[in-house]
Amino acid sequence: MLRIRVRNGPALCAAISSSACTWEDVTATLAVEQAAEWENGGHMAAYCCSKTLLSGYAIVAARENPTLTVTFISPGFINTAMTAGFGASLSPEEGTVSARYCLFGEVTSGWFYGSDGKRSPMHKGRDPGEPEKDGVI
Repeated sequence: MLRIRVRNGPALCAAISSSACTWEDVTATLAVEQAAEWENGGHMAAYCCSKTLLSGYAIVAARENPTLTVTFISPGFINTAMTAGFGASLSPEEGTVSARYCLFGEVTSGWFYGSDGKRSPMHKGRDPGEPEKDGVI
């Protein structure tokens, strides 16, 4: 599950979650997040920031390269050696659902797909089994 955490408020969150996201939105988010996270030393927050920026990059890349299909996915919280003890419950095989869907299913370029292969919002969580994102932030 990807949750965009933007310290600069709802406007920047909406900008980087939008199909109209620009490189300027991505770099502005990086500047705000980088300063805050590096000051606080939060490694999980830095991880979230990297996913936020990746999503913005994917949106822009999809729009600027219409001959390519660009999607971004969440495999979910996979139970691996790296996540041992943190409550991850999905098997590595279950973590391939979104990747397989984006490789072989009907996808829309520039969209984010959750661990169940369904379109998901970037600004809040959507658990598998919940309705797909309706396009509204």
